[in-house]
Amino acid sequence: MTLFPLPFTEVASKPSQLENNMKAAGSKIPADAMAEIDKITGFHRFERHVG
Repeated sequence: MTLFPLPFTEVASKPSQLENNMKAAGSKIPADAMAEIDKITGFHRFERHVG
């Protein structure tokens, strides 16, 4: 079940791929939905702070 129609057939396996697919489709994923996706997939953003 999809929440909205997607104009592409490729499946994203990384959050960044999902973000890029949505940008290409002209859509934006709401922050709360992206947080839920990250929670389900177990994704944790890596940030490096140098200096």
